[in-house]
Amino acid sequence: MADSVTERRVKPIEEAAEAGQWKHALKECEKCQKKGEKSDRFLALKAWVLAHQADEKLRERGRAEALQLARRELVPTNQRAIDLLVDTFDELSLSNESDKLWQRAISQGDNKDLALNYMWKCMAKENWLEAQKSLASFKKAFPKERQYEFWNVVMCFLVHLDSSVDEKQRALFGMLAYRMLVKLAEAVPTQQDQLLAPGKSIVTAEELCFLVYVYLDGGYAAEAVQLLTSPKFDENSIIGKQDPQLRSELLLKALTKAEKWDEALSICAELLKRPEHAVDDRVWDLLLTAEAKASTSRQTDVEALLADHTAPSRAHNRSAFVARMKYLKSRAGASDDQGNGDLLSLCTAYFSQHQAKPFVFADLAPIVSSLDRRDQELFRKFLSDQQPAPNGRQHAKEALAIFDRCVELPSSDVIALVRRAREAVELYDVARTGGFKATNMVISAALDLCHSSMVSGKVAYILRAIVLLELGRAQDPDAFHLSVLLIQCYIKLGAVSQALGLFAKLSIKNLQMESVAHLVLSRISSVHPHEAVNEELSLDLIEALDVGIDVITRGTSSLDGSIRMGLQNGSYSQIINTVALKASSRTSIQRWLYAIETNKITRLSNKAPELIAEPPRGRFADLRDYSFLYGLTEGDDKVHDYLRGGPKSGGSFTKAMLFVDNVANFVKFELAADADLAQTTYERIKGQATPLLRELANTPGWKQEMTKAETRLLACALLLSQVIVQVCEHGSLDLDAGEVRQPMTEINRMVADAIGCFKGEANGEDAKTTDSGVHQSLGGMTKVPVWEFLHESYCWLEVCQTLALFLEWMRQKKQKQKQGKGGKKAAAPKGGKAGQQGPDDNDGTVDGENMDAELRAWIAKEIQPAASDEAEGSDAPKTGELVSSLHREIRECALQMIDNLSPEDLVVGRLVDVVFAKGDKGGESEKENTKSEPGAEEEWNAMMQRVCGEKGSQEMELVEKLIC
Repeated sequence: MADSVTERRVKPIEEAAEAGQWKHALKECEKCQKKGEKSDRFLALKAWVLAHQADEKLRERGRAEALQLARRELVPTNQRAIDLLVDTFDELSLSNESDKLWQRAISQGDNKDLALNYMWKCMAKENWLEAQKSLASFKKAFPKERQYEFWNVVMCFLVHLDSSVDEKQRALFGMLAYRMLVKLAEAVPTQQDQLLAPGKSIVTAEELCFLVYVYLDGGYAAEAVQLLTSPKFDENSIIGKQDPQLRSELLLKALTKAEKWDEALSICAELLKRPEHAVDDRVWDLLLTAEAKASTSRQTDVEALLADHTAPSRAHNRSAFVARMKYLKSRAGASDDQGNGDLLSLCTAYFSQHQAKPFVFADLAPIVSSLDRRDQELFRKFLSDQQPAPNGRQHAKEALAIFDRCVELPSSDVIALVRRAREAVELYDVARTGGFKATNMVISAALDLCHSSMVSGKVAYILRAIVLLELGRAQDPDAFHLSVLLIQCYIKLGAVSQALGLFAKLSIKNLQMESVAHLVLSRISSVHPHEAVNEELSLDLIEALDVGIDVITRGTSSLDGSIRMGLQNGSYSQIINTVALKASSRTSIQRWLYAIETNKITRLSNKAPELIAEPPRGRFADLRDYSFLYGLTEGDDKVHDYLRGGPKSGGSFTKAMLFVDNVANFVKFELAADADLAQTTYERIKGQATPLLRELANTPGWKQEMTKAETRLLACALLLSQVIVQVCEHGSLDLDAGEVRQPMTEINRMVADAIGCFKGEANGEDAKTTDSGVHQSLGGMTKVPVWEFLHESYCWLEVCQTLALFLEWMRQKKQKQKQGKGGKKAAAPKGGKAGQQGPDDNDGTVDGENMDAELRAWIAKEIQPAASDEAEGSDAPKTGELVSSLHREIRECALQMIDNLSPEDLVVGRLVDVVFAKGDKGGESEKENTKSEPGAEEEWNAMMQRVCGEKGSQEMELVEKLIC
């Protein structure tokens, strides 16, 4: 009755508070108090309302009432009252009082729901230490509910995994979890007619899985093996029979971690007697590893086992065949080996069984490449003698083409690569004419053409690859590997809108945001910083990047429920996997890469950027996936690296670009008069420059993560940060004098060098202005803005924008000084007086002679040689003039590119000639650079004519549409 009365009385207060009408809510509180309402819920609600008042005295009164209620001897245990008090403490920045309140509440009562709610809240905040403490009350309040005993073990181990907890505490809780599990394992009866009650011993397969995980983490792998093979947990035990597959998986992990190879050999041999394990690749892989590392030779036993499982009398076992082929490959050349005869016969038998399967050469490629020349010729003859399939499909000829790609060494001969591509396209055409798909032939041809581009430096071959891939996609629109390769080719050729449009149309079942997104969105700001629009769709890049970040963060937040369900259902392995996934998602490098790209695009659009979170203290977690890229050889892997938009970015790149982002954001926030954000970015600039510089100096491979343009972008940001600190701390407003003169001279020199490069590009000089040279000519006539050109142009435009904003910021500072601040120094951002350092400013600041010398030496060594004295003369161009000149040269190059891409019949016809290889109409220079013989080009032309048909055909219309 009392609860219903309280509910009726507090309802008007809550409604007013939900509407944000805090004054009205306070009046309702006074009315309720006059009626004699004294419940904990009302008192907590009243304190909450007072804490939201504008009057500071009322807020202080709310603080006092909340603390009085929370510290009362008889602590509130009403769930709603506690929630209101917690909200009040959050509003008043007294979050430590919330923890004290919860701990007192759950310790004074036997309210199970209250105790569970507190634990769920701790887990949601990943406060495993508090969650473990809350479980102490469960043992006292609910002694008959034994599952909480095991929950306590889980929480102890989660504390051990928490990197935010003190190292000693982590070790302590890890050892505590291990010892509790040892006792639970010892309590399992050997004669398992009946298991003990839950909480007194290990009783489920999931608890056994958790036990093994803890043992392996603590370095007790040998003990885990001993337990799993004991009568308590072997395959005949009650627990082992609950989930035999899980137990076998745990045993394999424990054997591998323990490196007990002799024992592993015996156990694997026993496991392979069971049909379900005989088809498990993991068992075979462990068997081969154990045989190679065992202290006693078991070669005869292993060979007999492999031969038995691959005997013709047995049903075909793919796992056994692959294992035996790997084994014979590893034994090739041994004195007691029978040569490669057995290996050859295995390859032929395996191909005969799986010739129509897409994975056949993924398994065979590393094997056939190891065969000697004689056996390779025999296998080639075997493929040539294969009869067509009953439906007329030429599987053998297609396989022969793939086989040649597998066994031939990576070639730098463009003629051979183009010939191999032509042969693959001819096989595709035969299959297409017969009504079949031969997508792998199209992909193989495209990879060979891209390889030709890589070794010759001609993007015309990429244009040919794009046409072939589009023809293949028209026939097989769901071919995922083909679409991904096409996206890579479009990006390399600079047709980023096409790449983004194709990326947006990838089927969601392929999870393109988790897999392909990093291929498309990395460095997108420096090749296509505006909305992608083509005739089929438009794609907003900011939205795409936000979705990329959201996929990571949304996945992290949705994992909280998984942990809770894992505890309630006893799925302890799910909890461990969830916690590990949350930790890696939280530090995923993609979160920062996408945020950096978003800010760059935002600034180039003259909009306000956002402040990016600081990077993790440890290493980034790299969750990017490259396994889906089609490739059978090392040459294919190199082609994918060549097509990627710049080198693979890692931790050094990410931290460097975050610093660049902070420098650019600082001047942007200063001009927008956003004091708080400007102060935050200034502190980052001041505190991060020296640590970043020293980290790069101690990381030998950092330049392998960046393009040449990005290294200069970073150098300009480091130099400009020096100037900014001098201006803010010492009022150095004259850029031609004092401590700021040298950094500005270095910046001017790099900008001047860039102007020279772009001038050479605009004049058609063969200056290597990009990371891989000038790759813009198609057929000696038409130029296309390939990836390198776009990337370098936009990187330097970013430098121009930042310098222009910096100059405007300096102009405004000088103007303010003239208007009434006399000779005063420029005011430093909040945190200290100009010219003075705070107590924590001694480490990591960018001002001072040491930093200046360090930075100059680093730029001279890593970026470009030191400037000569002549470059510092008084007649040198000013920064503003250089920025304007660089912007003008970049714009001139872009305009020339647009003129060359005009959709005139002559240009379209020339591009068609490039695709069909109809000869060189572009001048002698192109002929000199082309190393392909006339016959090869004529054969390619004839083949493309057959594939595309006459003018007006569907295929020819597609070709012309692509290159228009």
